[in-house]
Amino acid sequence: MNSRQPPTNALLLSTAVAAAQAGSAHASHERARNQEANLIATHDVKLKLDVECQQVITRTILAAFPDHAVLGEEDVAHATPPADAYEWIIDPIDGTVNFFHGSPYWCSSVAVRRNGVVLAGCVCAPDVDLLFQASCDSRRAIAWKPSARRDSLLVREYEEPQGADVVLDWNELAALPVEARIQRLARWVDEAERDQRRYRLVLPGQPPLGPAGGATHRHACLRALALLPGAGGA
Repeated sequence: MNSRQPPTNALLLSTAVAAAQAGSAHASHERARNQEANLIATHDVKLKLDVECQQVITRTILAAFPDHAVLGEEDVAHATPPADAYEWIIDPIDGTVNFFHGSPYWCSSVAVRRNGVVLAGCVCAPDVDLLFQASCDSRRAIAWKPSARRDSLLVREYEEPQGADVVLDWNELAALPVEARIQRLARWVDEAERDQRRYRLVLPGQPPLGPAGGATHRHACLRALALLPGAGGA
């Protein structure tokens, strides 16, 4: 990358996504080593995997932008770069205590800033099958798709194209138990609604709902999910 040609936010975002996925993939692959700690304190844990994942993420970033600065949570010392420099901020295992105790609620977080403005960022949480990404070019960007395997995260590019309808399909969650499918789809309905996107809900044995958006459509979708056999309280 020629430092005299500023990278586009789209390129920064794709690098952030690649780096976050690489770091979280290493943590997932090596999860059996979640007890290997450099430090265990009352309210904190420093794992060997924290350092390794940061190295994986850093290599991914510097392969694309060798002249960019990197600030990692595991760095002991860090020189402050010039204000107009691109600086990447890394939390290799965000939620280390959770990861240490076997909880699925952890992620790899990567962002890049320049002149105090965050230009792009990504959060990859493979154990809950979620990946969030955003840049200054998009109001909000969320990528998601259920994964049938814990060791791989499959994502649908939710923000491309920006005007595309979101399809929330029951059949894409075949690997999950019925109640878990219902809960996942309900959460996705709320995510799509919060992001002000048109969405269609596809359920077994009934016509698709939507595509539409708004409070009335949300209520109809959540009601249909609640009435499915296997829904809690149904």
